[in-house]
Amino acid sequence: MQHKINPKVDCAFKALLGAEENRALLIDFLNAMLIDTLPRPISAVRILDPYNPRETLEDKLTIVDVKARDAAGRVFQIEIQLVVYADLTTRMLYARADLYRRQLRRGQDYSILKPTYAIWRVVNTYKMAKHLILDIAAEHFDFHIDEAKVTAEAALDGLYVIRTSLPAEQSSDDETVRRYKSLSHVEAAFRSLKSDDLQIRPIYHYSADRVRAHLFLCMLAYYVKWHMSEAWRGLLFADEDQERLTRRDPVAPATRSEAALRKAATKQLPDGSPAHSFRTLLNDLATIVRNTCRRPNAPSDEATFDIDTTPTPKQSAALDLIKAIRV
Repeated sequence: MQHKINPKVDCAFKALLGAEENRALLIDFLNAMLIDTLPRPISAVRILDPYNPRETLEDKLTIVDVKARDAAGRVFQIEIQLVVYADLTTRMLYARADLYRRQLRRGQDYSILKPTYAIWRVVNTYKMAKHLILDIAAEHFDFHIDEAKVTAEAALDGLYVIRTSLPAEQSSDDETVRRYKSLSHVEAAFRSLKSDDLQIRPIYHYSADRVRAHLFLCMLAYYVKWHMSEAWRGLLFADEDQERLTRRDPVAPATRSEAALRKAATKQLPDGSPAHSFRTLLNDLATIVRNTCRRPNAPSDEATFDIDTTPTPKQSAALDLIKAIRV
C-alpha cells in the first residue's frame, strides 16, 4: 500500500527512511540511489542515531535526516533539503567530513576508515522532480520518468504564454505582449526609487500618515524624473527612435537603433559633444550657480545684487527642453 503523504516533507522523509519498521525501504532506496557506485548491493543496514553529539561544550551539534551503517561498516547519510542557501555546499562538505572524523579514536590508524556515502536530495534545484513518478511502498522504493509530462513540456520548450482577461477587441495579441513587456519600466522605476537617485529608504518616520506622505513625495519625484528623462532623450544615451518600438515584432528580442548604438560606442552625440547619463547631466547642470555680490570695499549695509553663471550651449539646450515639458 502506498503512503498518502508527500515524501519531500522533512518529517515524512525521516519517518519513511529512518524508522526501524521501514528498514527494507531504506535498503531499497540506498541500492537505487547508489546502483552505479556500490561494488555490490546492500543486504542489511543498522539505522544510527541521526544526532551527532558534541564532544566538547564548544563543538557544534549537527543533526541529519537519516544515518545508517551496513554489514561492511560503510556509513550512509541521507538529507533532503527544500531551501537552497549560500552555504549549503559548505554544509554538505562539513557533514561528509564528519562521517570520517567520527570513525576514529585516539591511537587508531587511518587504514581502518570505512567508505562513507552522503546522499543529498535538493528539491527544485533543476525543476526536474515534476517529471518523476515515485513508487514508495512498505517494502520497496522505485521511481521512473513520467514520459507524458516530458513530452508535453518538450512541446513548449522555448515558449511562454501570456493570458489576459481583456476581450480581443480591446487588446490585440501584439498589444498584449507589448503591455506585458512594458512591466520592465515598472521594475526600472522601483530600482530608481530605491537607488541613490530618489532614496525612498531608509524612512525616518514612524506615524502611518508621514510614511504615506514620504512615499507619495518619492512617487512625485519619480514622475518628474521620468518627464525629464523623456525630454532629454536626445542628450542622453537613451534611444530616441521610440516609434520603431511600436512597429517591431513584439515577440522578438528588443534591439537598439543604430543611432543609440553609435552613441554608446563613441560616448558622443551626433554633434560631437559628450553623451550623458541622467546623473551626469544633472551634475553638469549643477555647475550653474548664482553669486550674491557687492561692490569691492563697499560697506556691509550696501545693497547686494545677484549674478548667474552663463550656461553652456548644452546646459541651455537641457533647460529649454525642460521648459517645453507639457503635462
